[in-house]
Amino acid sequence: MLTMLVIVSALPYVADLGFYSDDWGFLGAMATAPEQSFTGRYTATTDTFVATPSRPVQVGMQVALFTLFGSRPLGYHLVNIVLLAGAAVLMLLVLRQLHVNRLTAWIVTATFIVLPSYATNRFWFAAFGYSLMLGTYFLSLLADLRAIDAPSARPRWGWKAVALVALLL
Repeated sequence: MLTMLVIVSALPYVADLGFYSDDWGFLGAMATAPEQSFTGRYTATTDTFVATPSRPVQVGMQVALFTLFGSRPLGYHLVNIVLLAGAAVLMLLVLRQLHVNRLTAWIVTATFIVLPSYATNRFWFAAFGYSLMLGTYFLSLLADLRAIDAPSARPRWGWKAVALVALLL
């Protein structure tokens, strides 16, 4: 249901979205990179923008999307919808793991995922890293919570490893 909510909320606008503001700088850096490989585009992006070396996963995602879709925005926005839907599902699982009742957890997650103040990362390619960050945060939290509830050490360490990797991302 949450996945459908994210998709339905995006249907009125997703086909008409383009690139905006900082998006053009990132796209330009990748399009004009001296070496048109993943590594070359990654390096060009981090060399061009001061803040990006501290966001390697976001830059990697941007380069991967550019490699797949070039200057066609629809693909970028469809991937972002998938990221938002995944974050919503993970948020719901976290709330359920915290023993929030099903209806309350669903309402809180549904409200959060369609908040208009949360709109920048729906339209702005340069902000898609926030959608990715939400998903990795909720995955890390969920794995930590599952590690706490694990019946023995072996599953506990497995969940803790997942939590750590997601947190690092």
